[in-house]
Amino acid sequence: MTDARLSSPRAGSFDRRDRADWILDRYCRLGDKRAGSPGDQAAVAWIAEELSELDYRVTVEGFTATWSSAGATYLAWSGGAVPLISHPASPAGRLVGPMTRRLAEVTDPGPAGTVAVLDLPHARWSSARDGRIQDWVSSAVDRGAKAVVLVTHGPSGLAVPLNTGLTGDDFPVPVAILSPRDAIAIPVGDGVEATFRVERNDEPREVFNVVGRIDRGAGRTLVLSTPRSGWSTCVGERGSGLASWLLLVEEAARSIPDVDILALCTTAHERGYAGMREHLSREPAPVDRTALWVHIGANAATKDWREVPGGLIPIPSADPQRFLAVSPSLLNAARDSFAGAPGLEAPHDVNDGAGGELGDIATAGYPSVVGVFGAHRFHHTATDDLSCVSADLCIDLADRMLHLIRSTLSRAV
Repeated sequence: MTDARLSSPRAGSFDRRDRADWILDRYCRLGDKRAGSPGDQAAVAWIAEELSELDYRVTVEGFTATWSSAGATYLAWSGGAVPLISHPASPAGRLVGPMTRRLAEVTDPGPAGTVAVLDLPHARWSSARDGRIQDWVSSAVDRGAKAVVLVTHGPSGLAVPLNTGLTGDDFPVPVAILSPRDAIAIPVGDGVEATFRVERNDEPREVFNVVGRIDRGAGRTLVLSTPRSGWSTCVGERGSGLASWLLLVEEAARSIPDVDILALCTTAHERGYAGMREHLSREPAPVDRTALWVHIGANAATKDWREVPGGLIPIPSADPQRFLAVSPSLLNAARDSFAGAPGLEAPHDVNDGAGGELGDIATAGYPSVVGVFGAHRFHHTATDDLSCVSADLCIDLADRMLHLIRSTLSRAV
C-alpha cells in the first residue's frame, strides 16, 4: 500500500498548510542530506517530479563532489573517551600524545600539546573557513599541535559540523568537532596522554542540481533558487527554505504572467556552495534579461524557542537570527513586504554582506537580487528535525516574498 504522506499530490490540489506540512515531512523522511547521500540523490527525482507537474521543463546539472564516510572517530584517555565528528577537509589519522585545552580566542604563547582542544566562543557556527577559526587553528599548529579538536559552543549545546569547500583542505592537521556536552568529560589539566583518532573514507560522487524552466518568450526572467543539501536531516536549515521555495515556484507558474521563470534547486551547499557556482558557470539566466533573482537560503523559516529551567519550549514565532539582503533599489519595497517578520523586517543592502550562495549571485552582477539566510538554534546539528519548523512560518515567508516579487516586477515593466 502506498503511504499517502509519500505520494505526491499535484501542487495546488489541497490546502496550502497541508501542502507545506507534506513537503517538510517528506524532506525529513529522506534522512541525511549531505551532497551525494542517498537522501540528497532521492531529492533530485522528487524535486524534478514536482517541477514537471507544474509544467517546468526540467534538466539536471551533474558534477563531482567528495563523499566522506567516517569510521572510528574519537578522543580517548585513560578512563574515558568522547565521540568526535571528523572535519572532512582535513587529514585523517591517529595520534597519541599530551593534550591541552584552551579558550580558542585567548592568546597563549605556551605549547599546544600534541592534541589541542579549543573551546570556541559561544556563537552560531557554520563554516570552517570563518577567519576566526582559521586563525585559532593556525595558532595551535604553530605552537606544536598535531591534531585539533574544536568544541562548538552555541545555543544548541551540540556538535556543529562546519561547512568547507568543494576541493582542498582547510587545515594542515587533522581537525574534528566535539559537542560541548561531551567536552565536560575531558580531564582537567594539561598533559594528559590522549589518543586522537579519525578514520574516514573519501570518494568522488556525482551530484546534481535540478533546473526547471518556463519559457514564455517574455524577454525577462524571474529566478527562484534554493539549496537542498546540508548536514544531517537539516529540516530547519534546508527544509523550511525548500517548502517556501516550492510554494513560490507553484504560485509563480500559475499567477505571475509576462515573465520567464527559472527554478533552481542546488546541491553541495556544505561544500563551498558548489552547486550554485556550478550553475553560474554553465547557462544561468542572462544578467541583462533577469528582472529579479530570489534566493531562499539557510534557516529561512524556523521556530524560535523559549529558554526555561531544564530545557526549551518552541514558540510559534520565527527565529529572528535570519537576514534579508536585497539590491539597494529594493530596500523600501522589502521593508514594506516584510514588516513585522522577525529578523527580516530590517533588510540590508546585499553589497554590505550576503551569506551562502547569495554572495555568489550578487557578485555575478545581477541587478535585482533578494535573499534570505540565517542560522537557527539547531543549525547544522543532528537535532535539526521537524520540531524546528512549522508550515505556517513557511507560508508566511512565501507570501511575503510573493508580495515583493509582484511589487518589483510591476515596477520593472
